Amino acid sequence: MGTPAPCRNGSEVDSPFLESPQDDPVYVVGNKFVVYGRDGSLSVRTCMGVRQVDRSGNPNRIVYWDDGSYWEDSAPSKDRHAPAAPRPLQENELWITEAITQFQQMLAGQRTDFRLQLGGYGDFVGKFVSNTTSQFTAEGLYTLRLSFEGKDAVEGRVKFKPTEEYPDIISRTMGETPKHYDHKLVKVEVLDCNLASRGKRWRGVFYIPA
Repeated sequence: MGTPAPCRNGSEVDSPFLESPQDDPVYVVGNKFVVYGRDGSLSVRTCMGVRQVDRSGNPNRIVYWDDGSYWEDSAPSKDRHAPAAPRPLQENELWITEAITQFQQMLAGQRTDFRLQLGGYGDFVGKFVSNTTSQFTAEGLYTLRLSFEGKDAVEGRVKFKPTEEYPDIISRTMGETPKHYDHKLVKVEVLDCNLASRGKRWRGVFYIPA
């Protein structure tokens, strides 16, 4: 496989692999590296390939990462804010990649927390903490009793589907009811609920099937 041609959009290449990608002594395909951002942030990325380019007679090395980005090892920059060169991830830092993997699982709704053991140093714990304590987060048909200040209680049935603004039926009722009543709403009671068989419920940071 020869050296790939540049993309039309100027974002380097579609496939970064060389005929002998293992020739580079540092950036080995499949190895993980700590990559520094201009804002001081750190990220862990996997090397997907390396190639040499000639820019005005100066050979530069371009390293491609698994997220589609790349880093060019050019001549020393006069920009003092330029990030440092990526460095190999050390063996005692592998817990970082495990934390990223488990955090991604949490974002996907596959788990709500995770714990990593850091040897004798302790544990690293990641957990989603909701800002609502209501248990009524599932999509369905709810029977409610609304108590008002200076007005008789009102009962009725309402359909509910969780949203980012209203993750549970209580918050939605407290937020929407004042638009329809002049009296102050002081209490919301759930008398009954008929949950949708294939509805949604709020869990972690995404909706998942009920």
